[in-house]
Amino acid sequence: MSDITETLRSLAAGDVTLDQVAEDFAARTWPTPPKPADNLDAAMKRMAEDPEPLTPGTWDEVSAAYTSGLIDDEQYAALFKAVQRH
Repeated sequence: MSDITETLRSLAAGDVTLDQVAEDFAARTWPTPPKPADNLDAAMKRMAEDPEPLTPGTWDEVSAAYTSGLIDDEQYAALFKAVQRH
C-alpha cells in the first residue's frame, strides 16, 4: 500500500483530523485511472461492482479502507467531496 493507506490509518487512530486528510487529498495529484465517479452514489456502486484488484496510490485505496471499515460513511463522503473540488 501507499501513503494513502497510512494516512487513512492515522485518521482512524485519531492522529490526524478528517479536515487535514481532506486537504491532503484535495491537493494530491491522483492518477487518471481509476478516476473518482461523478457523484457519491456512482462511486459506491462502482466500488461494489469493481472486480479489479486494488491499485496502490489510487482512489482504490480509499475505497478499500471504506469497505474494510477503516473509514466510515461520513469520512468517505468528505474525502470524495474534497477530491472532487480539486
